[in-house]
Amino acid sequence: MGDEVTVLSDKAYRKIDSTFEALGNVVITHHEETIYGEAASLNMQTGDVVVKGNVRYISALATIYGSEMRYGMKSKALSVFNARIISQNYTLQGEKITRVSETEFYSEEAEYSTCKDCPESWSIFGKKVTITPGEYIRIVHGMIKINGVTIMYVPYIVFPIKKGRQTGFLFPKLSFDFKFENGLTYKQPWYYAINDNSDLTLTPATYGKRGYGNEFQYRHVLGNQKWFEVNNLVARDDIYLPTKNDPKDLKLSGTHYSRQLTQYEHHFQFGNNINHHFQYVFARDMDVIEDYSSFSNDYVNGPDFGISGFVEGKLSFLDVNIESYYLRNQLIPDPREFDRSYVQVMPKISVSTIPVTLLHTSYPFLKNISVGADGNFTRFTQDQLRKVQYIRNADRYIMSPYVNWEILKLGPVNLKTKVEYDVEKYYFPYEGEGRRSFEKRGLIYKSEINFEIDRIYSLAYRETYPVDQVNLTEKQRNLIVSKEKKDLDYIPSESDKSLIQTLPSYEKSFTSDYVTFEQHSYRHSNEYKLIHLYTGNESTDGNPDFYRQINNPSGYGWFDSNDAIRTLEHKLGDAAQRRDVPIKNTIELQVLNSLIKKSAFGADPYTDQKYLRDNFSYSKIAYFDLSQGIELNTGEPSYKDNLTRLFLNTGFNVNRWNFAFSDYYFYQNGKQILNAGITKTFDKGSAGTSVAYDPFLTEKNAKGAKVGTIALVFKPKDIISFNYNYSYDIDYNKSINGRYGFIYTPLNNCWQFDMNYEKNTVKWAVYFNISFNFGTNKMTTFSGKSES
Repeated sequence: MGDEVTVLSDKAYRKIDSTFEALGNVVITHHEETIYGEAASLNMQTGDVVVKGNVRYISALATIYGSEMRYGMKSKALSVFNARIISQNYTLQGEKITRVSETEFYSEEAEYSTCKDCPESWSIFGKKVTITPGEYIRIVHGMIKINGVTIMYVPYIVFPIKKGRQTGFLFPKLSFDFKFENGLTYKQPWYYAINDNSDLTLTPATYGKRGYGNEFQYRHVLGNQKWFEVNNLVARDDIYLPTKNDPKDLKLSGTHYSRQLTQYEHHFQFGNNINHHFQYVFARDMDVIEDYSSFSNDYVNGPDFGISGFVEGKLSFLDVNIESYYLRNQLIPDPREFDRSYVQVMPKISVSTIPVTLLHTSYPFLKNISVGADGNFTRFTQDQLRKVQYIRNADRYIMSPYVNWEILKLGPVNLKTKVEYDVEKYYFPYEGEGRRSFEKRGLIYKSEINFEIDRIYSLAYRETYPVDQVNLTEKQRNLIVSKEKKDLDYIPSESDKSLIQTLPSYEKSFTSDYVTFEQHSYRHSNEYKLIHLYTGNESTDGNPDFYRQINNPSGYGWFDSNDAIRTLEHKLGDAAQRRDVPIKNTIELQVLNSLIKKSAFGADPYTDQKYLRDNFSYSKIAYFDLSQGIELNTGEPSYKDNLTRLFLNTGFNVNRWNFAFSDYYFYQNGKQILNAGITKTFDKGSAGTSVAYDPFLTEKNAKGAKVGTIALVFKPKDIISFNYNYSYDIDYNKSINGRYGFIYTPLNNCWQFDMNYEKNTVKWAVYFNISFNFGTNKMTTFSGKSES
């Protein structure tokens, strides 16, 4: 019908009034648009087309299905009834979809979902829906539904339906506070993609009875490994006053207190030589950290916050690092005050040299000799001098030159030693004359001889054979579930001649059973180490008060672990130092055993030349490690009195059983630090329990010295799983934390619902998350938090 319109059909006839009728397998092409249907009526004068029955409209912008369509070849008008738009990432169905411009469609009473094969799983029903193909879907008066049940009303929402970062409204965030009767918190993020290098997110929010506020985020990328970002919270709080002491007192204060929390962070890396990071966190009052924890948890995770940063430079033989911290202590009564007696690190300068080889030969006892040095300067200072039990202002210099000597390497035997001269010097600017300095020094020797043997069993490989080439019983054949897919072009039959044209070839799949034979390889490694630790010429000189401070049994007098007297740090330090063998005159014997499984992947040997390089996986299925320390020249007559600590570490992971056990036993006082746990995995879940015991916490009257935990997961169906986690303090005969929950995920993986009830020593709460798959195979969370 001219150069612009082509009509194909089984039958066609022309009426006297310039109307053309087409019946059966109708295909109409007009420029780049194609229309399919069962029957069509064309007005030759007006260019109007009416197509009925299994209508399909295809253009470069969209594909629309419906029962009836009205199309104007001259006006470009388009209306589809009982319509559905199906794209790669979403579906939209409504009573009527109309094209209002060349790049925009409009529908009323329409339903949007990213679940193409299951639109009833989750969807958003909108009174008015505007679609810009390849750009956005805008929904006015939206109802969010799950399995047909409305769970939330959204007055206006925009979904990007194109690749890349898009400007528009993000999914809202909702939470409830039942504990303090604070009410509903609602946040509506709006995302602005400024350009390829920067973006902005504005989140207006209502915080229940507290009032209104806004959250702000700006991110900017300046180049490769160069970026900065700003995060800010401002709220007009109708409840808070700094003078309120009881957090349960959430009555309206009669005034509007401005709350603010700001975080700035940047990172700059210049090649491989210079690396810089900086962060600044400001809060008008420190109670904002807890009151608006949904925002602050990402930026404040300790007892202090403020300014921190470092600059690191790497040369061919030297590394230099400068770091500094100016922090605000949260553990003070007045939330508006700055604790000027808080000890700051301003600055810390660290220098390390790479080992420089002095001698390298193939002769025994002269294999390799290298030297190096580590050192740092740290200034500990208070804004306002405050005399307390301990000295809190000091300049500390640490210098540690060392010599590494690889003495012998003969087959599985390796002998080496290291000598380090450890010197720490302190200067106390506010102490009296003759008391402003302190120094401790000593030589630390570490010699080690190790002997390692291993044995490899079998060869790891995987082979696949068709079932007909393997001698299997019929029952074994029926149990084979592995399938292999092959492609075959479709060839039209004689009965297909009624089609308008031959269908293009497509892939038809059929399955052929095959059997995979898999062989694992195992490696048993057995290593023996004999280590000698010795501290010689250790001495101290200077301020006697500081000497008593760093030798306090509590260990509270240290600035950090570098202040320890090396021969005593295992007694005065934290858990990490306590578990180490004393650096006195001590021998440590280590026996290390591990069993490693090597498994082969199925791979094409001609792909990327990685068949031999990356075609295996490794897993440790069992291990047994033993370490015993023995002090020499103690003068003790009993052999037992010379033993320091025994360390046992073992575990295995076999046949869905996972077991781990570690124990530190101290001979001098008979105490031990123990951790043990066992987990069994089933087809429908898992069960596990563990226990942790640290008697040294009991000495400090700290909680958590004896803790037992239980973890259970039950998955009766693929779509739902239940979980239970419980922790109990045995000493205090009190529950630490209990969490019960379940996760529901439909088989179509379109959405997910997660709900948990948690109770700890501070509060109990209900958490829920609803996540949706917007066609990107990644869940986007519509999260809420209910506290009771």
